[in-house]
Amino acid sequence: MAAIARDDDEKVRAIYNWITSNIAYDTDSYFRGIPGANGAVGVFSSGKSVCEGYSNLFLELAAGLDLEAVKIHGYAKGYGYKEFYFDTPPEQFIFSHYPEDLAFQLIGEPVSRSLFFKLPKLDGDDFVAG
Repeated sequence: MAAIARDDDEKVRAIYNWITSNIAYDTDSYFRGIPGANGAVGVFSSGKSVCEGYSNLFLELAAGLDLEAVKIHGYAKGYGYKEFYFDTPPEQFIFSHYPEDLAFQLIGEPVSRSLFFKLPKLDGDDFVAG
């Protein structure tokens, strides 16, 4: 992967594409409230996980390519995958994901947690449609 990527952005995009093409969301574990495979090796081996496992696998792959990455803890509305979640503008991302550390909102005026849960869940299709 590193040999074909021209820069760090392409490395990040390659990791994202590989994970979203090869790892399924573990809805069974999610709805049963039980942890499935969340370690990077377990996620890689099983081919499925919940958010925690996706993050751990991304961190491990990024470290292997000498990329700086951090895991941001917080809340998400629902589950699932859309291509919208790669490099999403922070002003749009706040409608579906809320970081516990407000500095990671990356927007001018931070949104409170109570307001986040009142906002509608919007994704890429909603923003394209206006």
